[in-house]
Amino acid sequence: MMFNKNKLKNEEKTQKEDNSEPKSEKIPLKQAMINSFLHRQKASGADETPEKNPSPDIATNEPAIDKISQLIKTIQRHKNRVIAPKIDFFNGVVTYPILTEINESEDNVEFLENLSSQNAQILEKVVHEKIIVCPKHSDSFNINVRLYCKKCSSMDIEKLHLLEHTRCGYISERTKFEHDKNNEVTSCPSCKKPIKDSKEIRIPAMWYECNNCNEKFDDVMIKLYCRKHDHDFDTGNAATISVNGYKLRDDNYDSNSETIQLQQNLLHLLTKFGFKADENYSIKGTSGRYHHVDIYGINDSGKSIMIFIKKAEKEIDNSEINSKIIEVLDTSPSIAILIGFATISDKAKSIALSYNVSVIASQNTDQIIHDTEDVIKTRLSVLSENEEK
Repeated sequence: MMFNKNKLKNEEKTQKEDNSEPKSEKIPLKQAMINSFLHRQKASGADETPEKNPSPDIATNEPAIDKISQLIKTIQRHKNRVIAPKIDFFNGVVTYPILTEINESEDNVEFLENLSSQNAQILEKVVHEKIIVCPKHSDSFNINVRLYCKKCSSMDIEKLHLLEHTRCGYISERTKFEHDKNNEVTSCPSCKKPIKDSKEIRIPAMWYECNNCNEKFDDVMIKLYCRKHDHDFDTGNAATISVNGYKLRDDNYDSNSETIQLQQNLLHLLTKFGFKADENYSIKGTSGRYHHVDIYGINDSGKSIMIFIKKAEKEIDNSEINSKIIEVLDTSPSIAILIGFATISDKAKSIALSYNVSVIASQNTDQIIHDTEDVIKTRLSVLSENEEK
């Protein structure tokens, strides 16, 4: 039975008019769990009420939910399952080409930010790259390192190496040795013998020489150069920005053929019962939070079904069941089914059944389909009987 807020308000109003003390009323456990869920959301910074001016991509435009589901599928099809940015270093622009696959603008970062917000919690931000930017012109990422002579500030400097031919003991600058077209040392100018093994050469020292003032020195002056606006700046003044990638916050998707086939079989089964269903679906709950559902369907009479598929190597504990129950209470589907590939404890199963969440623990695909069909038949029959009363 759904919690009736209007009824509660009317009761409170009547109590005030009668100047009588309100009676102590026991809150149903279902509502208590929802209240607990909303309290945790509020404590973590999420607002339990929609924003006054919500983004149309998230809160007010229902087709956006389809886009979210499409995005989830698109991410899961990609090899590394991450929304990676494309960086235009010269113009200082970051785009996300994957968005074009769901007919969204590739520069719509707000769409991704909303999905990674505390309220949505569908995506998780990860640092893809740290970029050095000019402290005066942050609109360009095109930064180059420049090396200067400490004496005359010329860029016309060369790095010199002192080489030693270990077989004869000859030591001189690298330029004195013979080289091939790949700049590899080929022979010693002292003993005239060919050098075929790189281990015959040792580098005892390295320094720089300025071609402008002929100064030799060990350390150079390092500056960063802003290519777009043509000026240098000190490394200590450099700013950095984080370019984010995005990944699914709860990516329980299993790409093995058995799981994919099971999903397809379940989708086919739901069509037999008149459900229009989709996999890897995102649905918004009454709390305002989005939930990722493995399979979601709805029929012409408005009855909905949610199927969660859990592939685990160990027993599913009570906390995991409670998490799914919270999602069910927040979305209120007509039918909710939890499918597990591992043993589910009796206590966890009992908790689920008390909230009409059916649990199927079989590991056999055919048996799962059979059990799911029985659950749907039974639940639809019960719902039909309740409507007739």
